[in-house]
Amino acid sequence: MALFAGFGVRHEQRTGRLEGNPPAPRWLARLTGRAWLLGLIFGVVAAGSAVTASWLLRTAGVSTVSLGWLMAVKAGYCGVLGFAVARWVILRQFLSPKTDSTP
Repeated sequence: MALFAGFGVRHEQRTGRLEGNPPAPRWLARLTGRAWLLGLIFGVVAAGSAVTASWLLRTAGVSTVSLGWLMAVKAGYCGVLGFAVARWVILRQFLSPKTDSTP
């Protein structure tokens, strides 16, 4: 997802159809401008948070959940995660389009 969002933003910036500088969190500027590496970083963080949440639920005594609850949690988690990653990748591409060295 990060590859496609990053490519789309860079393409639109090169054609001149996308301009501006939306406000972005300061911590995004410290991350790489390469979309594939940015996606990898966000993926590792997301996987780590899912494992941590599973461990916390197991520690709390939750050993099984119904299929309906599992689907609801998965849909909510994936929706929020997809929105957040897409937004952060797009905002990061706006921060330094000239210094991005992705081919």
